[in-house]
Formats: sequence, C-alpha cells, structure tokens
Amino acid sequence: MDRRATLAALFGAKRSRANTTTTPSLGLTSGLEPYAGPWGYDEAAHLLRRSMFGPSRTQIEQAISQGLYPTLALLFADTPVPAPPVNPNNATDPNVPIGETWIDAPYSTTVNLTPTAPKA
Repeated sequence: MDRRATLAALFGAKRSRANTTTTPSLGLTSGLEPYAGPWGYDEAAHLLRRSMFGPSRTQIEQAISQGLYPTLALLFADTPVPAPPVNPNNATDPNVPIGETWIDAPYSTTVNLTPTAPKA
C-alpha cells in the first residue's frame, strides 16, 4: 500500500515521480451537509439518548416541538456553574460557619472529618 499516493488522491494533490512528497490542498471542505431528513419521535429520541442520560418522554416531545436546530443549540448551550457546597451543621466542620462554603476556608489538620456511624 502506497500511503503517499492514497493521501495524495484523498487531498486532490498530484504526485510527481521526481518528488515523492506531496502537499495537501488547503481548500478542503468537510463534505457534511446539514441534516435535511425527517425530525420525528425516533430521531429526537435517538439524539437525546446519545447526548443525555436517559431522556424522559417529556424531553423527547419538547425536542420534537422545538425542532432540530433549537434542540442542538440547547444541548450545546453553556450551563451555569452550580452553587458551592455549604456546611449544613457545625458537627460536620466546626471551623466553617453553618451555611458557609468550604471553598475559601483554610484547611485545618486538627478537625477529625471521618464519618461516624449513628448511635443506635
């Protein structure tokens, strides 16, 4: 198998016998056309199953009613960053006030943070 000839054929460059190196053409297009097929329950369910974890029937029906391109835009939209975890009670960490986050709190080596089993 002549890899250079194969790549030259794929990229549209002609291979000369004197020079065995080829330069691929920079004017390539992807060859992918926008999807113009049907957009129904099967297509929407397939897209959502491949891009989500177990879409519900409601989510599939919503994707059908929105259309393909709005659904794709929604799937690729940036999601907001979740709120940082907070200390629910002082028993968890006495150095961080209740309702405050651990994100900016200094690390303490004196606090025993190992979980304990509830007493029966």
